[in-house]
Amino acid sequence: MTEMSKSKSSRIEKGMKYFIIITKKPSYWGPETDNQIGMLLTSSPDDTSGRFLPCVTENKKQLMVDKNHIRELDQIDFDLLSAIENPETRLQVSNDAEWMREGRTLKEGSHVSVSGKRFPSDLQGVVRFKGYLPNKPGLENISGLYFGIELDAQFAGLGSSDGEFRGRYYFHTVVDGALFVPLNRIRDMDSDDGARSIAPGADYIRDLPVMVGDRVVLYDDVRTEAGVVRWLGFLPDDRKSDVMDRKINAGVEFDHPIGKGSGFYKQQRLFRAKPDHALLLPVLGLLKESEFHNQPVQPRDN
Repeated sequence: MTEMSKSKSSRIEKGMKYFIIITKKPSYWGPETDNQIGMLLTSSPDDTSGRFLPCVTENKKQLMVDKNHIRELDQIDFDLLSAIENPETRLQVSNDAEWMREGRTLKEGSHVSVSGKRFPSDLQGVVRFKGYLPNKPGLENISGLYFGIELDAQFAGLGSSDGEFRGRYYFHTVVDGALFVPLNRIRDMDSDDGARSIAPGADYIRDLPVMVGDRVVLYDDVRTEAGVVRWLGFLPDDRKSDVMDRKINAGVEFDHPIGKGSGFYKQQRLFRAKPDHALLLPVLGLLKESEFHNQPVQPRDN
């Protein structure tokens, strides 16, 4: 059940303007303030003249802010970002136009990937709820716009709910088959990025060592890096007429920063990954993580 039109947080007033701080803490705030980059602000629409704008912070403090240090948001974007607790993560999502577009357009039935520190790799599921969630009795709603995700069958048991949140059911799943998460935890799997992975049933990838979703390892004499295959395919400018002459590449999102990639190839997005965590690699140069850990230790040459 979508709650977009119901139970909005009472702290959001009609006609307000919404902003996010986009610069590091200016010196004029003073050392006693706790305002920081990524903090959200509201302001009356009547207080817009001059260089400085009187605003109210998330913790209800009054603040005069240089207009050059903030960016205006519409209410939906403000609500999507309000659900993200960490201000730096909030700003990262705010700066990603595609991520924000997904937040606005995701709806019931959309397929998404779900990230989390306690998961060995991303989960997958379907949006069953998009809206505002209640706080404890007597308090205003939790800030922000949340997504209720029904996890796919293979991930059932990794959630933290069965569709219930604080005594109310928003949808129904098996035990621990659902999660309620903010936008920074999910990415849309339905959108067309302009370069699709090779179909799983294609004859010429039947013998590939890895597939999309596999945990893999890239290793050499200097380092060992693990990640998840997000994309398999031919690069957009590889137009050899015989498909068997083309080189199959893997787009990998690594667990830790590596290089400067984020899933783009010559301005075209092939897959999604956190900034500085992605590489495009020849598929034959990768090894499944499970196989890597099962390899016998090779003695070093003296």
